[in-house]
Amino acid sequence: MAESEETTTDEGVEPRPRPVPADTPQPPPRPARWVHLVPRPSPARPHDTEGADG
Repeated sequence: MAESEETTTDEGVEPRPRPVPADTPQPPPRPARWVHLVPRPSPARPHDTEGADG
């Protein structure tokens, strides 16, 4: 009977650890949106543009 319990425990432990890569791809897409907002203010500065032209 002990063997049956051990087998059940092993099976239950394997499915518990979910795939890490599945959660990883989710967070990256969120910061990607912020990246677009960051480059906007950089070129928007007229001070940098004037200095380059002058």
